[in-house]
This record gives sequence, C-alpha cells and structure tokens, in this order.
Amino acid sequence: MPATDAWTAEEHEAGIVNWFSQNKRDRYARLLASAKGRGKFINTLYHNVEWSESVLHSIPPDKQNPVSILDDLRSRGAGQRCYCISTNSEIDGQFVDLKEALEIQVGRGDGTVLSLVPGKLGYYESEEQGGRYIICA
Repeated sequence: MPATDAWTAEEHEAGIVNWFSQNKRDRYARLLASAKGRGKFINTLYHNVEWSESVLHSIPPDKQNPVSILDDLRSRGAGQRCYCISTNSEIDGQFVDLKEALEIQVGRGDGTVLSLVPGKLGYYESEEQGGRYIICA
C-alpha cells in the first residue's frame, strides 16, 4: 500500500465519509466541505456517529492501549502516518505519526478518527468508556 502521504486530506475525508451508514454519507460529506459544517461534524464524533455496522470492529478491553492498537493496525497494513479528524484541535486536519497520534488520543475521551488507508483502514475513538474501534472495510 502507498504511504499515507500519497493521499490528500480530501481523499482521506472522502474515505472516512464512506464508513458511515448510507443515509448519513451525503450529509457528512456536505458538513466536511465547509468550515462551519466541519465543526458540526466533528462534534458528532464524541458519540453520535452512525457508522456502517460492517466496518466498525470493537477492540477487546485488554487490547485498548496504544501499543496493541498500533500492532493491530500495522498487521492490517497501516503505514507510519495517519490523517486525523478530531475534536482535539491540535491534531484535527493534520497528518501525524500514527504511533504519536495513538499515544495522544487513546483514553483521552476525544472523538477522533484516524484514517490510514482512505475508505479501507482506520481507527475511531469516542468519548464513551471503552469506545475504541478498528475500522476495516
């Protein structure tokens, strides 16, 4: 697979939109297309996201740590960097080292999506206790 930097932020965001339920994709794509809408979309990441059930895979409680999550993502083809959409403004809209992003985000309680391969592989964390998921399409 190409390195994460081989894709643009727009390609990552389009891939992320495809992970949502069919009835939400158009709305979320429109929200991400504007600065005001992006803020509304990001606020849904805390806990109101309607994912496509086929792509979201819960991480077992004993594997909900940065090292285990990194190992799992790497075994599925993740590269060194990821693209972030997050309620954490420090990483939102940024390409970040995957290990660093997981160390920052796991357990923080922010709504965060890390895109590794657009539309194919990612990570999602909600604000809920144990709300950590591998996204694999």
